[in-house]
Amino acid sequence: MKKNKILFLLVLICVNFFKAQDLKLFTPILISDTKSIIIDGEMNNQAIVDYFNPDINKMQKEILKYSSDLNVLDLYDSESNSYKPFLFLNKKNKEIVSTKNNFGVFRSFNLIKKNERLFEAVSSTGSYPSHFERIKSIEILEKSQKFLIIKINYSDIYGYKGYSVLVLQDYKYAK
Repeated sequence: MKKNKILFLLVLICVNFFKAQDLKLFTPILISDTKSIIIDGEMNNQAIVDYFNPDINKMQKEILKYSSDLNVLDLYDSESNSYKPFLFLNKKNKEIVSTKNNFGVFRSFNLIKKNERLFEAVSSTGSYPSHFERIKSIEILEKSQKFLIIKINYSDIYGYKGYSVLVLQDYKYAK
């Protein structure tokens, strides 16, 4: 009888221990294309850039506008209701492309063009603190008049590395 009580107590403790785990540790960052959105009468690309949540409406979204004519990818700033250049595709190598970027869960980084297809992200404050979501680099996989396909290499607050691919359209030529 005493063995059963001890066994029952151990099972009860183990069940509570596993239920109380921090599941945020296992929640991946999701960077994905979603429905396009109209702002000021123009179609824009929309991407989810947040930790995974089964309810997509609760996830943070970013609005991007690709212009193949200007060779630029703009990021919409909802606070100022304007676009901020995010990637200048025709800048020279080793040149800072954009500064003090905030992209979804990724905060405060500058982009430096390393070569024709690679942009490296560095902290705009000097160095990243520990336990910080960070973009490592952005690679251009394909660039055409209609599409820009980019690969975003990142790590989450626990250092887990991942990547996502975004397919962005220049809606001027998407007809």
